[in-house]
Amino acid sequence: MSDYYSNFNPTILELIDAENLTFCEFGCGAGALARAIKERNPLIRYAGVDIAATELSKAQHILDYSINLNIDACPFWEDSPQLLASRPAEGFDCIIFGDVLEHLYSPETAVDQAARWLRPGGSLIASIPNVQHWSVFLQLVRGSWPRQDSGIFDRTHIRWFALHDMHALFDHPLLSVDAVVPRVFQQEEGREVAEFLEPLALYQGVDPKYLSEVMLPLQYVFRVKRM
Repeated sequence: MSDYYSNFNPTILELIDAENLTFCEFGCGAGALARAIKERNPLIRYAGVDIAATELSKAQHILDYSINLNIDACPFWEDSPQLLASRPAEGFDCIIFGDVLEHLYSPETAVDQAARWLRPGGSLIASIPNVQHWSVFLQLVRGSWPRQDSGIFDRTHIRWFALHDMHALFDHPLLSVDAVVPRVFQQEEGREVAEFLEPLALYQGVDPKYLSEVMLPLQYVFRVKRM
């Protein structure tokens, strides 16, 4: 379980604009991503938010603001004095949800708040597991939904998203999707499973080639811009 809090997603790091100076990361864990970002520029101001107080305490020497908060219990971020104190007057340059939105009862509320707390031109970056992944089909055929410590079958997931659902989540009047990066592992095994599902795709009027492509990513990383 310690790796869950001490690792970070390199694709998120790649999508961060070099000129960004103010960050708020939800699900910051022990601060691995914050450390990597601050190594690029020591002038960066970083607010880290996490529900796990023990892991958050390990990041206090990295973070400028260390905030222990369950955002499901705080749907309006202004109601958190700590979170409000961390907000730049013009809004954050970048707000990050690294494998967080699927753990929330109301991810739409979190996205709405993020949109309002970003400066114009700022970025929301989120990584989200893909429930349309080929491994999910295999488990359903086997008649089991595993409960694991991390990944698609993380036992603490509350919401599930395929690619279409992710786009719908970010369909907000203040936001525009700027980049979508699929993260693919075990590609050959995934394509083999997709071949077996081709008759089912045709039966449902779905292009088998399209199904094969959306079954491969284990997760997607979105960069969404505040307009």
